Amino acid sequence: MQSTPFESYKLYQALKFHFTQKKYDFIKFRGKIKTDGKTFDARNDKYFFHLLAKRYGKDLRDFYIANFATGDDVWIGDLLGEQYNTVYTEWLKRKQTVTKVFTEDVQTLVEFMAEKETSFIELITTPDGNNLPIIVRLFEQGYISMETIVFINALTQFVEKVDIKHPFWKDKKLLITKYQSFVDVSDLGKFASILRNGIDNKK
Repeated sequence: MQSTPFESYKLYQALKFHFTQKKYDFIKFRGKIKTDGKTFDARNDKYFFHLLAKRYGKDLRDFYIANFATGDDVWIGDLLGEQYNTVYTEWLKRKQTVTKVFTEDVQTLVEFMAEKETSFIELITTPDGNNLPIIVRLFEQGYISMETIVFINALTQFVEKVDIKHPFWKDKKLLITKYQSFVDVSDLGKFASILRNGIDNKK
């Protein structure tokens, strides 16, 4: 079922608020925001919401989530670009094979720890308080997925435990915390075992 342009706009705004505003929770408020048709009609970019609604239909919510989960601040018109559709299709693949992705990411972390002679604790903390945790930097460099960071945070709550003065940490912390609302962390025992086995088998 295709969304209307106004519904596309409301969904976009609600998810943007979720990912960028600490007090707004998309799940808690069921995606409801204060807006009306007049506000939408006055926008110069409303046609883009029409095009996105037509292109993604019932999958529009997931498309928005996939792109907001990158942490990039993009204009609605940019989302029609092919690179953002690629972000969405790659997100779908990770969602469908999340256990495999996590297992491979843990192996990447294990290999990094062995090469750098560092510990898992050092991956999720920052001794001097001035740098982003290594695990976040590995995500930014494309070595591991944001889903893996969400699972590890769900297991360790590292984003709440570290005290970081880095200027970008506030945004990174918010992104990890907010994205967790859209990642199924109900079977944490399975992911804890994968992580523990990977670390225990580190050479």
